[in-house]
Amino acid sequence: MKTIIAALCLMLTPMILCAQTNKPIGNTKENGVVIFSQQSNVIQKNRQFIQGFFTWLDAISSNKIPLDKKGLLNYFDSHVIYTVNGKTLAFDAAHLLSRFAKLKKTYKKIDLILPAKIMVIAGNQVAVHYQIKIQNLKHQHYIDDVVVFITLKQQKIIDWRATIAHNAP
Repeated sequence: MKTIIAALCLMLTPMILCAQTNKPIGNTKENGVVIFSQQSNVIQKNRQFIQGFFTWLDAISSNKIPLDKKGLLNYFDSHVIYTVNGKTLAFDAAHLLSRFAKLKKTYKKIDLILPAKIMVIAGNQVAVHYQIKIQNLKHQHYIDDVVVFITLKQQKIIDWRATIAHNAP
């Protein structure tokens, strides 16, 4: 887990610096990299969208609201690619809905630990580190760490690439 977080920090250091200074850094003409100001309207809009998404996801996982296609399509594009630990598990909203339903049946209780530990947004790219508290069907409790890279398009998640460290007993 420390390796994942260290790699994430190394990759995101320029974005973190940008977030701290509230100014774009880097020279786009020389190195081709654009570092976004965390105060831009796009960043703020995407931050609100992601926070709303995690609130919805937590409500789904804790059975406060039902899991349905309409709710899913509020946040995910119909052609979303959903990858976990390098394996594509869903390539559209229907498969993702099935995947989420299967997860809900696999575990007795799933709670997201919110707010996320780290959330960095650069344009339509989002990196989030969060944790999930899980109780399996044998009543064992554990916490999983998740680092996810999300790509947004028109306020929908089009690509989800997660790395999960499973800390089961």
